[in-house]
Amino acid sequence: VLNLWLKHPSGLPKQHSPERDMMFSLATPWSELHHARPILTSWAAQACASELERETRSVILPENGLRAFIRTPCPRSSALTAASTGTNPDTHLVRWSDLGESTIDAAQILFRSVTPLIWGFLEQVAKKKRRPTAKNGAERRPPELVSDHAIGQLLFCRNRSVNVLPLQRSLTFFAARASTIIYRIESRFGSTTTYNTLLDGLRTTGNERIAAAAQLARSLRRWGKLIFDNTQRYNRQNEMRMGRVNQMLKGAAGIWIEMIVQDLSAWDLDEKLRLIALGQRYAVTPQMLFDLIDHKHLCTVRILHYVQVLVDYIPELADLRPRVREKFEELAAKAPGPVPNHQTNVYSLRSNASDLSFTAGIGTAVDNFLSTQLGQTKEDWNRRLVVVGGDGATFEGLSRLKKQRQNHDREVLRYDNVDLELELWHTRWTEVNRFYGAHCGPEGSSDPSTLRASINAIHRTVPPNLQKVEFQSSLDTLMLIGNARMLDCWRFAWPRTYDLRKHFAEKKRLNALPSLDDLLVLAKQLDLMYSTPMAHEVASKLRERQPVAIRVLDSPGWVRTKSDAEIGEKEGFGGDRVLANSIAFLHDFLLLREWTQATAIGSGGRVYEVLKSTLFNFAGSGHNPKYFSYVLETVLSLEFECSPALKHAQLQNWLINPSGLAGHYVEGDLVQEHYIKPLTAYSQRANAAYDGDFERNVLSPNLDHLVRLTQRMEAAVHLSKRSQKHTSMHNDPELAILLAFYIQHDIHRFHIGNSF
Repeated sequence: VLNLWLKHPSGLPKQHSPERDMMFSLATPWSELHHARPILTSWAAQACASELERETRSVILPENGLRAFIRTPCPRSSALTAASTGTNPDTHLVRWSDLGESTIDAAQILFRSVTPLIWGFLEQVAKKKRRPTAKNGAERRPPELVSDHAIGQLLFCRNRSVNVLPLQRSLTFFAARASTIIYRIESRFGSTTTYNTLLDGLRTTGNERIAAAAQLARSLRRWGKLIFDNTQRYNRQNEMRMGRVNQMLKGAAGIWIEMIVQDLSAWDLDEKLRLIALGQRYAVTPQMLFDLIDHKHLCTVRILHYVQVLVDYIPELADLRPRVREKFEELAAKAPGPVPNHQTNVYSLRSNASDLSFTAGIGTAVDNFLSTQLGQTKEDWNRRLVVVGGDGATFEGLSRLKKQRQNHDREVLRYDNVDLELELWHTRWTEVNRFYGAHCGPEGSSDPSTLRASINAIHRTVPPNLQKVEFQSSLDTLMLIGNARMLDCWRFAWPRTYDLRKHFAEKKRLNALPSLDDLLVLAKQLDLMYSTPMAHEVASKLRERQPVAIRVLDSPGWVRTKSDAEIGEKEGFGGDRVLANSIAFLHDFLLLREWTQATAIGSGGRVYEVLKSTLFNFAGSGHNPKYFSYVLETVLSLEFECSPALKHAQLQNWLINPSGLAGHYVEGDLVQEHYIKPLTAYSQRANAAYDGDFERNVLSPNLDHLVRLTQRMEAAVHLSKRSQKHTSMHNDPELAILLAFYIQHDIHRFHIGNSF
């Protein structure tokens, strides 16, 4: 009947009737109309409008979670502002957990259940019927997300406190370093909040993060450690006026990391002070330090690395790769190892303007982090150890600070509760610098065993400053060259072998591939001949004085053409300096390879074994004598001034895993560097000092979330994860060139009197 009334011509007003234009009218009450068609359509429209109004009032209620309460610095006199500033102690101020990946999905569920009519109308507009196709491609603009966005804008327009979705988008733009003009325009559309509201929101979330970090610091069951570093940028004034000068702005930025502690006695301050008072470090000799190294363990890992390089290079041995990883876990394990499925909680702290190049600046920074932000004041502090670490300069500054305060009458004033920790990324970088300085060789040298010769062979650039090379690219080059040299050593496990891949292809055809146990036996012999200190010493001796067990194959066609004087050696030299240099290279490289691999899997015990051996490299190289003292201080502290529980806790937490993914452990100071980069970039745009309101209250306490926010938002809108780095290209051409270069110069055979 209704359909007949709606479509019957008698119900349609005449052509010039005013009711002709009142179909689906929301302005004129349907009861005042006289024709059937305008009455029915207007009644339906007004009934839907009434229901839309009811749904809207229902969905914006505070209990539905669409309101992000923000504490503003200057409250305005309105009821809404009083609520949004959080003056009511029961008000739940916005925090980062309210703005996570699930926020958009939760909003969709809420809109579908509480506002089905609004959702249905918008979905009807956004969706259109499509022909079914064989392809099931992803939609570029999913109607559900678009409808969710539209409802969020409409509700924000109706009530400015219904701001969760706009605030989340504002934070995303901020994390992507969008221009402030974006907020001016988009806030007019209701898509984002204003820029000032965004800043107030970041102040509110920053306060929540600092409060959570302070709660961790005050806990009697949980433990954390502080890592901080200097940050600086040059502030250039565009307009010079009185009081405005170009200057270097300096400051300190820190992170607070929650530690894994299995034994609460680890932070016992009295035990730490007792061990220090014993003075055992003063009786330590170089031989005692050498004996601290687990040489058997290092020999095992070198052997396993030889096998790993081979099975990764040879396709026919691919089935052995999982078993090699199992061998590392079985034979090379060193307590403490990584904690499975553990994600490290990292809190970014407020920055300050302390100058860490001065001891007083170090003290100011430590007091600001521990006392002002974490609640460990001089009058009220947990009497227990707190681990404080940083790079070498920070470590040295903390040591000076403790020496300077050693005569104060209170423990907290002497910083007795501060236990120093040398962070590992800068230490590993220093070892890479030392490696290049020791093995690169002089310019113009024709020695094929030098690192410079290998770099030139693959047409890469030798770092211009060997005292401080670029970390990532230099380490990548080093790993490529080191792996190639290890593969070249494998040729001598099978006489008259020049192409390993052809050799193993033939072995597979004959069904004669070696077993893993066979490879381990061969790798042990290769390690003995090519990567031990004894092998380096033997290579410099006359052939007849070399032990047969570790004697390298000689070159039958070699004829010496230069005298000892011409090659710069002492009279009677009968060794092979090129071979000795190559052995020294492999010895150092295998330690660095183990360090890098153990870092990724999170094995603090394995890294510590390498560090104890690296101590002697720093001592003998003269490259960076300060790092020798830093590492020496670390070893002495861990071995002679830490309880077993404290040593275990420090080693277990030396490496952290913010992502929670297996194989993604990193050094704490590297995480700090990742936070300093955006901190400097944002402050450059804001022209702000490191102790200013923007740096200290808005930016720095939120860095731990801002650096990950864009990836989280991509996941929230169901985009596939985008890699944050370029796809690594294979190194097969470079590897082939290097292998041919080493075969040509035969650097891993013994040539009597060979030197350059």
